[in-house]
Amino acid sequence: MARIPLWTTFRADQSGSVVIVFSLCLVALMTVVGLAIDHARSASTQSALQADLDATMLHVGRKKQNARDEELNVQQIAQSYLASLRRRKHANEGALRLTVSEVSPGRLKAVAYVTVPTTFSKLLGFKSLPISVFSEIAAGDQPIEVSLVLDNTGSMVGTKLESLKTAAKSLVDTAYAAERADQNVKISIVPFAQYVNVGQSQRHESWMSVAADSTVTEPEVCYQNTPVIGQSNCRTQTATATNDGVPYTYTYEVCDYQYGPPEQVCYTPTTTLTWNGCAGSRNYPLETLDESYETPIPGVMNAACPSEITPLTNDTGLLDSQIGSMIATGETYIPSGLIWGWRTLSKHAPFEEAKGYGEAVGGERIRKFLVLMTDGKNTLSPTYPAHTGNDTAQADQLSLEICNNIKAKGIEIYTVAFDVPDQSAKDMLQSCASSPSNFFDAHDGAELTESFRNIAQDFNPLRLTQ
Repeated sequence: MARIPLWTTFRADQSGSVVIVFSLCLVALMTVVGLAIDHARSASTQSALQADLDATMLHVGRKKQNARDEELNVQQIAQSYLASLRRRKHANEGALRLTVSEVSPGRLKAVAYVTVPTTFSKLLGFKSLPISVFSEIAAGDQPIEVSLVLDNTGSMVGTKLESLKTAAKSLVDTAYAAERADQNVKISIVPFAQYVNVGQSQRHESWMSVAADSTVTEPEVCYQNTPVIGQSNCRTQTATATNDGVPYTYTYEVCDYQYGPPEQVCYTPTTTLTWNGCAGSRNYPLETLDESYETPIPGVMNAACPSEITPLTNDTGLLDSQIGSMIATGETYIPSGLIWGWRTLSKHAPFEEAKGYGEAVGGERIRKFLVLMTDGKNTLSPTYPAHTGNDTAQADQLSLEICNNIKAKGIEIYTVAFDVPDQSAKDMLQSCASSPSNFFDAHDGAELTESFRNIAQDFNPLRLTQ
């Protein structure tokens, strides 16, 4: 038998080299898989950290909005909040570093760093992987128009009216706190009671119909009068009455009177008609619509109404001044406030300061809001053109009809009940609002201010910009 050379056998036996090659490949494959696992863990941590930082910045932003002029340590607040989020989720991470800065009014920027311990990458000398994320927030930069329809009725006299002034000024301050708000935000003020005061300067506008002030003297009138010549047994009595639907008590004096002989009294009747800027209502259904002003709005003579409407403006000094000058007078007719609040948000006459519905300004679609605040239910109804009826159910129905017409134009309605004891009135206000969350039930001045501030934050909500 021929013998095979040893070198030939060695060359033919390749099983050992396969094992070596396979082992080397396996090591390389495991290294790649390990690096991939570490990278996936790093990517997951980065994603979670980004979400936590975004949540932290929104939290800080809301804190800063609510604090208004109070100085806040945003770095400390953010550090504490972010650390609490990370402890609950990622206890095995390295030290967390955070830097927060205010790059401009209403705009905050943050950078967060953390290290992630590795498992397989340690074989290559990488004990941890650094992670960094960025976040920036700012109040919304969208053009908005807001109408504040504010109850100035007699029941608001005193402390309640002062609380309203404080709350309304807070809303204005919050709405203009955002960067470039002076360019993007316009607000109108519509005080209402039995009527709305459109201003005597509007008397001759084509959309108004107002009679000339006049004095009419009638023929002399005479009558018999029995004069009081003495009194005795005078005493004080107590009675109750209502002021804008709110009951109150008062005292008056009564006596036993002694009368003299009848005598004739004559006088010349004089009737004076004066327009104080009070606007009545057009006949239904025009009183619920912002259109067809070829049928003008009637002025009501010898009527009292609150301070004058302030059309849309970005002059915060004017807005504060107009809020400060509000007075409480008269009864409640909510439809009057609603229709005039809507008119200030409309592009066509009576007021033309507004943009069109859905119109783009600087590439952003305009948003429109109406805020209705009242401290009670309707106490009057229309008698066309006046508001002297007592059918409050009709007034409620007209209020809701106008609300629905306003919402159909894409205007968002907020309603605020201020110390309103009547549940049906609150139900009507909630139905008027664009959503249940747009209705606020404030029981005192502090809650009224908080409600107004929350509404203003909705105008330009905080948004993530980076």
